[in-house]
Amino acid sequence: MIALGTWLLNRRAVETRPDERDAAIASRSRHAAYNTLMAGMIMVGVVMPFSHSGWDIVNAALLAIAVSEVVHHRLIALAYRRGVHA
Repeated sequence: MIALGTWLLNRRAVETRPDERDAAIASRSRHAAYNTLMAGMIMVGVVMPFSHSGWDIVNAALLAIAVSEVVHHRLIALAYRRGVHA
């Protein structure tokens, strides 16, 4: 019985779609995270091969991915906290 109630609640949550404000916030944060990731990957792929090798490059690439995710989620949180409007 509990599983049925949980399923019904989750189904209702999935059916709701984000409004324009949510879409705008997600788009802005995705754009900034993508630019952060590309800057990190350019550093890893263009600059680092001349001065580092092996695991240093791999770790820097993973760091760039992690930093871009932090930027993405932090900008979403800040936008909702500040009440940013599209």
